[in-house]
Amino acid sequence: SPQGPPSQQQQQQQGPGAADAAKLLRYQLLLGCGLQLLQQFSGINTIMYFLSSILSFAGYRGREALRAAMLPAFTNASFTLVGMWAIERFGRRKLLLSSLVATGASLFLIGMLFNTASRHTPPFMPGDPSDDLSCPAFNPATPPHLADCNSCIRHA
Repeated sequence: SPQGPPSQQQQQQQGPGAADAAKLLRYQLLLGCGLQLLQQFSGINTIMYFLSSILSFAGYRGREALRAAMLPAFTNASFTLVGMWAIERFGRRKLLLSSLVATGASLFLIGMLFNTASRHTPPFMPGDPSDDLSCPAFNPATPPHLADCNSCIRHA
């Protein structure tokens, strides 16, 4: 038999709080999905994934960049345990609001640092090698996927 809207008898069996419980569950689900969406916009996963590449652009070489990237990864894992303790101690709401402000400030600072770095890094373009604004190691015959931008950063 096709299911239609619940009858009065079924509603009485479920109790008067069933509709309220469904609304609360829907609210909690939307809140959880919204928080997950905010977390995805923070960009920390991208920074952690590309950290060894970022460090290699900063002058670290090979395994040295990988070892240097392990420190933030270890710190991230360690502070996950601190976060679990802090949730129990201070509560979710207070921790969420304070971490949201701290994350926003950190992302702003990272953005400012990347902006500053892009303004003070010589452009990778052909030109007179004696000119300070061009990369002395630039070779137009080198395919772009084989170009070594680290040499330009070292000359800056």
